[in-house]
Amino acid sequence: MDFSGIGSSLEAALTTQLPRILGAIGILVIGWMVAVLVRAAIRRLLGLARLNHRVADTTEQKLSLTTRFGARIPCTRRVSRAARIAILGVVIAMGLRATGIADDIVDLAFLLTFGAVAVAAALSFGLGYREAA
Repeated sequence: MDFSGIGSSLEAALTTQLPRILGAIGILVIGWMVAVLVRAAIRRLLGLARLNHRVADTTEQKLSLTTRFGARIPCTRRVSRAARIAILGVVIAMGLRATGIADDIVDLAFLLTFGAVAVAAALSFGLGYREAA
């Protein structure tokens, strides 16, 4: 058995793919840190603005979600968690693009997700302000 051909092809593959993989790992690590910082900043800013109390005072409703265990999750945590998940989604797409793995699938998934969010926002504003129009 001739292992020199396998070794040379493995070396060629590693020299071309290793920088891409390391770059994708770097993108993921930095993106994760940015997502954590943004989550903390949003939670702190909404806490300083007292969003939960302001909405409760004006609408007489609490902006908290009750989980199946009875715990109450305030609005600030939900908004900061949604922002973190959105940032991580973009970062994962950037990491996959950096490696060159399934570029067309990543583009299509990102566009479909963005389109779904746009349609959901249009429907929510359209149905929410139906009486005003």
